[in-house]
Amino acid sequence: MGTDLEMMIVCPVGARIEEEGAIAVPAHPLLELVKGLPAEAISLDVEDHILHIQCGRFEAHLNGLSADEFPIVPDFPPDAQVDMDAELLRRMIKQVAFAAAEDEPSRPVLNGVLFTLGAQCTMTATDGYRLSVYSSEVPRREESPTGMSGEEGQAEAEDASVQVIVPARALTELARLCTGEEPVVMAVAEGDRIFFQHQGVMLTSQLIAGHFPDVQQVVPTGWKTRVEVDRTALLQAVRMAGILAGGESKAIRLSFTPEDPARPGLVTVAGSGEVGEHVGEIEARVEGERLSLALAAGYLSAPLSCLDADRVVLEGNSPTYPLVIRPSGDEKENYLHLMMPLHLQEEKGGGSGRELISPVQGGERWESIVDLSCLSPRSFPSAPLPGQDRQDKLLGEKGQILLYLCVRLFFCFSLPYD
Repeated sequence: MGTDLEMMIVCPVGARIEEEGAIAVPAHPLLELVKGLPAEAISLDVEDHILHIQCGRFEAHLNGLSADEFPIVPDFPPDAQVDMDAELLRRMIKQVAFAAAEDEPSRPVLNGVLFTLGAQCTMTATDGYRLSVYSSEVPRREESPTGMSGEEGQAEAEDASVQVIVPARALTELARLCTGEEPVVMAVAEGDRIFFQHQGVMLTSQLIAGHFPDVQQVVPTGWKTRVEVDRTALLQAVRMAGILAGGESKAIRLSFTPEDPARPGLVTVAGSGEVGEHVGEIEARVEGERLSLALAAGYLSAPLSCLDADRVVLEGNSPTYPLVIRPSGDEKENYLHLMMPLHLQEEKGGGSGRELISPVQGGERWESIVDLSCLSPRSFPSAPLPGQDRQDKLLGEKGQILLYLCVRLFFCFSLPYD
């Protein structure tokens, strides 16, 4: 068993035990030692808070602590258990958990995934710039997922759901454990913990306290441009454009051209930076208006790489409104990914009319569509324009010269005349 005080994993392993014993040892050194041992039987001995490891001709001694200092292992709740298909749970985590914030101390709820257990299981994650939602029907073992009895249990059964915020990191570890055919048994304790058990392995994690935002307000109810395209081809084009895209956000331009009698619909993916430019075209089914918007390459490739569908549907309304990504032909399960675009503006001067990628400056943002105080008031990280690095360097040198001249003038005017 191992824990970081927030999450704990208990995994039984078969062994021939001559004498019972226990010791607490640091996890990382033990893991690295075991990974380097040959594929032979391992002998473990505990003596005076020292773990002796022997395997073949290898021998190691690891200093530890008394097992009494290890945190108490909580018991799996016997009631309010929900069975869920392991493959379905793994797929839900894979397609949702990546959208959660990695480290947001000011809004810890965004570091987790909203997990709704009931007649329909739903996972929701957002970091303020993107949103992933996955819903699927799941059979429940008990009427009340919270374990309540009597009138409270009946009321909970009528409501048919309980919502908890699970750390995304804990769900990512759970997805690695979901490798067998047995169902995953889930239970929510009355306190602040959630439990998962699969093939004898138990994972428990603390829940995140707080109010998760009502993200359904930002999901567009309609579209002006709808695109159905091959997922693999689009993912490859996005990755290639991202290689040459400039700036920290690796901003690329995505354009949708509707089909007409002379040509099929096209999806154009373009990226440019200091090292070069890339433009790729993909035939697709494009309905509605022509649309061009800028996106962060990494943010767009993330949902495309985790989906299993052969084709995906992209729905948009304007260059400043959210872009919705859905799997094509998915009827039983409901998944959508929503992401905010960067702002497109026309290049000033030169008369070329070339569209450049820049951060939103006084334009429409997520908050201007609906009132979501939880979402970040910032746009995506700034992406430099072509030649921006050289311009910034030049402006920096000019700024130093200007500052030097101002200081010289100040001293000249401040010195008394003779």
